[in-house]
Amino acid sequence: MQSRLASALGTAIGVLLFAFVLAPIVIVILISVTDQPYVSLPRHGISWRHYAELLENPKWAISLLNSLIVSAGATLIATVLGTLCAIGAWQVRTWWGRYLQAAMLLPLIVPVVVQAVGLYRLYIPAGLIDTFPGIIIGQAILGIPYVVIATSAVLSNVDRRIDQASRSLGATPLQTTWRVLIPAARPGVLSGALICFVFCFDEVVLTVFLTGLRTPLLPKVVWDGLQDDMRPVIAAACTTLLFAILAVMLARLWAGRLPALRKPGR
Repeated sequence: MQSRLASALGTAIGVLLFAFVLAPIVIVILISVTDQPYVSLPRHGISWRHYAELLENPKWAISLLNSLIVSAGATLIATVLGTLCAIGAWQVRTWWGRYLQAAMLLPLIVPVVVQAVGLYRLYIPAGLIDTFPGIIIGQAILGIPYVVIATSAVLSNVDRRIDQASRSLGATPLQTTWRVLIPAARPGVLSGALICFVFCFDEVVLTVFLTGLRTPLLPKVVWDGLQDDMRPVIAAACTTLLFAILAVMLARLWAGRLPALRKPGR
């Protein structure tokens, strides 16, 4: 009797927590399809006009395109640097390799607002404020730790002798890295790149500090809309952002299943 009561209580708590987390998302989605011109739930039916405005209004369309470009560029840089750092630390196996890996994780420890202020001060004399290279570099710095962690986690399960075996067969360090270690770490690299892209796509703090009128990004436009003119199109933008992230995650899961599906007998 007590075990059933405890199980029912645990289930009820789990359902309540799930509803607590899910409720704000559902409300935002409902607001995005409201038939009213202001923020409210649908009254007489659903309407897609706010999504149409999201695509037809140049401000929203350009900011969405810019966010995709910046996130892709930052993810590419962070993936390359994070993967090389993780592989280098895995190969070196000395104290400075561990310190290097720990240093690459500092962006996770230092508050984003502190990093944003520091980059803002560095960017002023360099002329990188409100430029695409500036925001791409800044977001790449914040995204590197995710790639390092994911890649290092996969490499920790890789037999270190494959590095020695590759070199004993005549492969150069570059060939070993490219043809042996990177394929072995591919699941971690892809996962880290996915997390980095999602992080960069909806990063707000750094975007507020480093962007302006010349480089409008979707999080900044949403933030300005919340401050100046709260309209349902903002909920439509947030919903689009949510489903875009969900689509990327599902694509990554599907890509991970492809090798297994291609095996004979599957």
